[in-house]
Amino acid sequence: MVHALHEIVASTGGSFDSLAFASSVVHNTRELLSCDSAALYMWSPENETLECLVASDGLVVESPPILSGRGVSRQALLTLEPVTVDDYPSWEHALPSALASGLKSCAAVPLVVGGRPLGVLVVRSFHPRHWTNSDLRLLSLFATQVAPTLELVRLYSESERRRTETEALAEMVRLGARERDIDRVLAFVCEQAGPLLKADYGGISLREAGGGHAVRVGMWGNREPYDSRRASRGRGTGPLALSMSEDRTVILESLTDDPELTPAFHLREGGRTALATPLRTHQGVIGALSLGWRSVVKPSAEQVKLAEALASYAATVVENARGYAQEQEARAASEATAAVLLERERALQTLHELAVATGGVLNAKSLGQLVVDGARDLLGVDSAGLRLWDPETNSLLPIADSEIGRRGNPAPLLHAAGIQGLVFSTGKPVVVDDYMAWRQEHGTAVERGIRSAVAVPLRVGERSVGTLLVRSYTKRRFEPEQVQFLELLAAQVAPPLEAARLHEESEKRREEAEALADLVRLGAQERDSVRAMDLICDRARRLIGADYAGMALVQRGQRIWHGISGSQVMGREIYARSSSQGITAQALTAGKTLVFEHLDRQPELSDAHTAEGGHTATATPIVAHGDLTGALHLGWRHDVAPTPSQIRLAEAIASYAGVILENARAHADLEERAQVLAASQERLRTLYEALACGVVVWGPSGTITHANAAAEELFARTQDELLGQAPDDLWMVVEAEGEMAAPVKLSQAILNTRQALRKVTISTEAADGPSLWLQADVVPVLNADGSIEEVVASFIDVTARMEAEQALARQALYDELTGLPNRRLLEDRLDQAILGSLRGGYLVGILLLDLDGFKSVNDTLGHQAGDVVLRKVGERARAALRTSDTVARLGGDEFAVVLTSVTDGPGAEVAAAKILAALREPTKIGGKQVVVGASIGIALCPMHGRDRARLLHCADVAMYAAKNAGSGAELYEPYMERREDGELLIGSTAER
Repeated sequence: MVHALHEIVASTGGSFDSLAFASSVVHNTRELLSCDSAALYMWSPENETLECLVASDGLVVESPPILSGRGVSRQALLTLEPVTVDDYPSWEHALPSALASGLKSCAAVPLVVGGRPLGVLVVRSFHPRHWTNSDLRLLSLFATQVAPTLELVRLYSESERRRTETEALAEMVRLGARERDIDRVLAFVCEQAGPLLKADYGGISLREAGGGHAVRVGMWGNREPYDSRRASRGRGTGPLALSMSEDRTVILESLTDDPELTPAFHLREGGRTALATPLRTHQGVIGALSLGWRSVVKPSAEQVKLAEALASYAATVVENARGYAQEQEARAASEATAAVLLERERALQTLHELAVATGGVLNAKSLGQLVVDGARDLLGVDSAGLRLWDPETNSLLPIADSEIGRRGNPAPLLHAAGIQGLVFSTGKPVVVDDYMAWRQEHGTAVERGIRSAVAVPLRVGERSVGTLLVRSYTKRRFEPEQVQFLELLAAQVAPPLEAARLHEESEKRREEAEALADLVRLGAQERDSVRAMDLICDRARRLIGADYAGMALVQRGQRIWHGISGSQVMGREIYARSSSQGITAQALTAGKTLVFEHLDRQPELSDAHTAEGGHTATATPIVAHGDLTGALHLGWRHDVAPTPSQIRLAEAIASYAGVILENARAHADLEERAQVLAASQERLRTLYEALACGVVVWGPSGTITHANAAAEELFARTQDELLGQAPDDLWMVVEAEGEMAAPVKLSQAILNTRQALRKVTISTEAADGPSLWLQADVVPVLNADGSIEEVVASFIDVTARMEAEQALARQALYDELTGLPNRRLLEDRLDQAILGSLRGGYLVGILLLDLDGFKSVNDTLGHQAGDVVLRKVGERARAALRTSDTVARLGGDEFAVVLTSVTDGPGAEVAAAKILAALREPTKIGGKQVVVGASIGIALCPMHGRDRARLLHCADVAMYAAKNAGSGAELYEPYMERREDGELLIGSTAER
């Protein structure tokens, strides 16, 4: 499948050609599942139809558009689940057109992006076929992989189409501004309208002065020439007449050749669908733009809108030409239209440039700044802001805002506060043209001078993940098209913003884990308790983002401060106070972390925090020697709400601070120090034992000093068997990231680099079982001088994943029943053998083998007995040949053999004779002796052909010759192509 995806990427070549990409998807789907044909249907929400984009063989079995609930494509779209049909003729939802084509089996999977149906991928077989779970998983996996790219190609194609329309309209505006000849202008309008709306022919009809008959001008795409002033005198019931009389766009579908029912103009052109839209001025309807299609189509709403825009412009040009007195007014209208069109073109260009700029950016603030700048350029507003939802604080956090640094930093917003909160909670855009008169106005926003604003939600699937807001300091009206552009921008950037947020959250957790691990390592090496507490408080302040931090320890009935970090006024061991007072006492009494807010209003709670100017603080109890001995304090000089993750991090650091205090006491007494050190080491070993992953530790000598229970289970060895072993004797490195590549010894690599090795894939042979695949992270623990104290390696079992990947590869290339190579693998090996033959000058043989009498085995003993016979045939054929030769099953009772090197034709016949001799051995099934024969056809390369198709054909001819002659095996000869009576030999014989 990876190769198929590579083929798709190579085929598009960055062109964003939807047909090229769809063709590649269909081609690779057909190859991937070895089916007769495949097709890609796209869902049109506007028309509620499925329309075939590409079919691999040009045959669209389910004729578009598909409107009903019938057909495998529509069923897959309705259920959003894969649909398989093994017996299509008996299926209740079968389509008549599909039955008429001879369809026997088919399967379909929906293409879904963000929970929204995009289309359906269909595979078909014109012979009975059972779709296996592997087929369905493979097809579903492939559909999942290509759906996002197909959606991107579709969006790009839509953008390019709009750009083309905009450029064409702009070009017409430019022409109309300098061209005063009405015939040339209207001819140009028709020439542009036809291709833009994909019509076959068209023209513009103008009413004569005084409301007389319509005169056709600007004809385009006609089969026969028309007089440029030819009058249309119809019955008044055609689309042209109805459009002008009723002042509306008229569409007629399924036109016929009946002159009583079809207008003469469309009858002459062979039209099957017609559209007419009025040319309207302040004087009324002066004519109509008429377009025709020579096939039955359903013009989309976008096509209708474009036709009406073209008609509007044509009417303006006509009005300008008819009345010179109104020339200035017509010119102003043209310039206004040009400005709108150019604005649309600029907006589309901005969206395209933003899509390119945000690709691959995983920093939410950088990405947000690009979005904010793009939104300002897009709508020409004074400022813009972007917020993302933070589940931890239940608020919308500012990510980027053009007001930052100029009007103060925006604060977090609660769920339903302000225009952005309303947009986030409802999931719908909000437009406020007069912000001061808005009933839900935000006071601070009014103070900042905001007079108009638009906010749209950022959504991923059905979930709001943030908001995008644009502001104007002058009162203005936002047009619906501008709001649509802002929604398109939001839809375009929401997924990468959410991905960036999740990436940053993951990186933050990883960095916190690494910082804590580093803190543990440094704390374990630090012998001085005072310096250790300084280190802990400094790291706590930086990791949690507090303004200052310290540890208040209860000593001799008083609370003494240690490890002060970020202090503006405090020193070590000051502010001694009775231990029964202050926030430390409250935290110790509660036995948990407490949060204290508005400390500036409650100076009696803590003179230390008051001296620091603290507004918010947390106190987390510290346990040492099994007793509550103090608290870790974190303070902020402004009002904040510490998040749950900050509190959890503080509690983790406080827990480690307790261990530091225990170690300090141990260092005060040499004997106690040894006991505490041993206890700490035991706790570390206990931690290793508690881990679900396997852990192996070895020293600089290169032998294992410890292995936990999970490692014993992974390597199928006891602790005693593992201790003292060289670690590299237990595994073989298969794959590693970075500069290190297999084969390599992990222990030697660590000693050389003293750097951690991540995600190393290794393979190991268990003592009493099959090979295991493991993923390892190997981390050196360094001494103060930089030397390695020990190496810790952790392992997780990834065998299931590796086996699943290997199984998928095997299913694609090997026959499920016999385990032999299938047709695809045979063709690859035959092609390689042919290349070798042509380069090396030696012969290659291809043998086609068809069993004789196999049908009677199935009929009398059943298909299970037939399966046994087929497996025996494969085993015996492989045993009779060299290991370099390939034996494959093509399907049913047909087998093929590639002889990689033969001396001559008799040499190939000897190989065939060995196979026939092996097959003559009876097979015992259910107490019965079953014997089947075979007919073998032989062809040689390059003697009989220099390509695979020719060689397989010659071998097939020789096989039928052998079957007719009853000779067992025949080498191909040209005379075998026909019998003496001149009839073709192939297919003329019955099964023996």
